[in-house]
This record gives sequence, structure tokens and C-alpha cells, in this order.
Amino acid sequence: TICGRTKIKDNSFIGAKAVIIEKLSIAENTIIGAGSVVLKSVNQPHKKLVGIPVKVLWFIFQQVVLNQKNALM
Repeated sequence: TICGRTKIKDNSFIGAKAVIIEKLSIAENTIIGAGSVVLKSVNQPHKKLVGIPVKVLWFIFQQVVLNQKNALM
């Protein structure tokens, strides 16, 4: 459910039945987990958020860097 004038930036994904309160902003490259509730704007990009209310599960950019390091080893 997305209410009001919510801004969702490029390459962001919203899970099924997630709730985003009106007049918030979701930064680019953000993943909102299914069933999560977003009560505040997400201003920093590259995050995966889950829960009620949402909390940062991990930073996506850090995971990509770790995967690249493991591939080189």
C-alpha cells in the first residue's frame, strides 16, 4: 500500500503487501521486504530494509563488494 505523494527512486523494489506511509521518499537501489512498514523516509541508497517498522538488514553495496572479493580468491 502506497499512500499520498510517495517518491520511489530508480532501481528500488517494494515487496508484496509492504506499507509506505504518505509523503515519504525511498532512495535509489533500495529493497523493501514483503509485509514491511515504512514510517520514515529512506534517504541513503543501497539498503535492504525489513520489518515493522523497517530496519536495515544490510547495505547492498557492501554485499556486492564482498562477493567480488570472494570471486577473486
